[in-house]
Amino acid sequence: MEEKTHTTVSLFQKLKADLDTAKLINRNIDTYEIGDFVEIQGNLKTNPLIEMLSALKELMALANLFSDKPKNNQSKKDKLMSDAKFNAQIEGLINGLQAGGKKDIICEASGLKVVLPTDENYFLNNNMSEITDGNYKILGKVVQICKDSGEISLLRNTVFSKLQLDKMKEFRDVFNDPALADFVGNGGITTTIEAPVIMIIPIAIYV
Repeated sequence: MEEKTHTTVSLFQKLKADLDTAKLINRNIDTYEIGDFVEIQGNLKTNPLIEMLSALKELMALANLFSDKPKNNQSKKDKLMSDAKFNAQIEGLINGLQAGGKKDIICEASGLKVVLPTDENYFLNNNMSEITDGNYKILGKVVQICKDSGEISLLRNTVFSKLQLDKMKEFRDVFNDPALADFVGNGGITTTIEAPVIMIIPIAIYV
């Protein structure tokens, strides 16, 4: 008797071969339409919003560890960095953006940005850091296209989207404060990816 057992890789190869045989994979970025199976290659980056907030959190921890200035001599930036409420807000934002292990990866390919909603449970050791800052292929399905105008929010599908956090004046004022220019840049905090951008639900990310 003989028994065949498919692995995850062999099942993916079979799916890809069947899609190729049926000519269902669109590899031309200019003709992408919603619902298309597509294969695209580009450089993968972590969600810029989470990356910036995580870096800011680490810098605040270091600043508070090594700061020996009296409170009355602290600059506006030093006061903000040591503010317990602000630290808690940053922590809450990071946790909210990664709730349930879901996190966006950004792919930069041929002048186009691609938002890839992913789940850490699908990665080896539940760690997606292994694929960021590398060049990979993605097979997936297009679910949103913003070619000439529009944007895709990095806060969508989170509690912050319901609160419309990125539109709150208080939220923008905090991160547009000149005291934080060294950390978030002169453009302030990034909560959206503007056109040209598309969203692809990934089936596989591979070399």
